[in-house]
Amino acid sequence: MGIEVEWARMTAPDLRAIAARKGALAILPAGSLEQHGPHLPVITDTASASAASIAAARLVVEGPDPVPVAVLPGLWLGLSEHHLPFGGTISVDYAAYRAILESIVRSLRASGFARLLIVNGHGGNIDPLAVASRELAVAYDLPIVATTPWFLAPAKIAAILSGFRNHGVDATIGKSWATANSRDATASGSMLPPWPLTISKRAKPSARSDRTMFSSIAR
Repeated sequence: MGIEVEWARMTAPDLRAIAARKGALAILPAGSLEQHGPHLPVITDTASASAASIAAARLVVEGPDPVPVAVLPGLWLGLSEHHLPFGGTISVDYAAYRAILESIVRSLRASGFARLLIVNGHGGNIDPLAVASRELAVAYDLPIVATTPWFLAPAKIAAILSGFRNHGVDATIGKSWATANSRDATASGSMLPPWPLTISKRAKPSARSDRTMFSSIAR
């Protein structure tokens, strides 16, 4: 196993050592706890954002120009009011969400981290994160970037999803992440949220794994 990147698996001295290095980067996966139809677990958005964050961190932590990085546990609270009627959903309003983000930023600043990347996995968080990240970057003099990975390479994502109709993103990406993460978490001892192994046959499985998807975007 390579260099550890998951915050939850490190000790406080490990994290202090990372924070003390120039350009230390914290990555916060941001998701939700909401219904994803009859075929996917409610933690889908959080787990996919966490998997993307960990995969990215592992790509940059080693090599000729390594980045000191730690990936925080996924923030499973998001803005999901529109999903409440379907059950299985826990949502917060913007004021609460911003307050949580501010507490995280304040803690990172106190710990010595120089930068924060927020990797978002939930559509309802996009606008709130855009506003909050700008405000908090100024308030705490900390560079903060919020991004949603699936929007970074639309042509490549469209090619991966080709042949799937209706809720292709949830059915295809969600199932792909779920299957790969169940396997990889068992093999590596990852702190990713556990995935149920039974998913409705309504969602056709993707032929691409999470590694294939992320490496395609990275290139």
